[in-house]
Amino acid sequence: MNKTLTLTPIANVAEINTTTEYVAVYNGNRYFGKFINASVATFHKGMSFVWNGSIFPQGIPFECLDAVFVTD
Repeated sequence: MNKTLTLTPIANVAEINTTTEYVAVYNGNRYFGKFINASVATFHKGMSFVWNGSIFPQGIPFECLDAVFVTD
């Protein structure tokens, strides 16, 4: 039996919740993970996406992702 996820596109960082699971598209690859609050002084403010085995421990800023979907 195949299971499917319903994916709802997210276009605004204000819609991000740090306890929810997301699918993010980055450079043509899809990743399943969460967002963290990665605000660092004045250099970066906002949410960054991280996933298990992330090559970016600090996450990828929301604005740099090709697409973001919340899993329902």
